[in-house]
Amino acid sequence: MLDGNGTEMRASEKESQNQNENENEDTTVELTRFDSHRR
Repeated sequence: MLDGNGTEMRASEKESQNQNENENEDTTVELTRFDSHRR
């Protein structure tokens, strides 16, 4: 069921997944800083 476009889509999906993971890491860092400020 894979054609040329299917494999390309998979690659871009992987990229966006990595981007989301990076954004989540940034958010975690921000939250940790915020918590330490509150305490």
